[in-house]
Amino acid sequence: MGNRIKKARIHQNLTQEQLAEMLDISVSYVSLIERGSRNATVETLLAIADVLQVSVASLLQDSLDKDEEQSNLWQELTKNRTVEEKDMILQTVKTIVTFLDRQKK
Repeated sequence: MGNRIKKARIHQNLTQEQLAEMLDISVSYVSLIERGSRNATVETLLAIADVLQVSVASLLQDSLDKDEEQSNLWQELTKNRTVEEKDMILQTVKTIVTFLDRQKK
């Protein structure tokens, strides 16, 4: 998403400083968003799309494609599985997520 924002900003002939001023956010925040080091809030994302005259969907396209790809992978992994097997797969994923969450603390 950050790369798409950067491309749209450059297409509009705006610097990071100009975009930040138009959005009333810091230049460092714009930089972090463009580098993908920080996610924009929904409010900021809507404002960015408005200022850059692009759709939010176009900015999120990579994320949306990734979600669809993951959904397709889930369907492929669970195809021809019993309900019990699907539950077992889901429980395993939940265990991994719980472990990852604990690692963050």
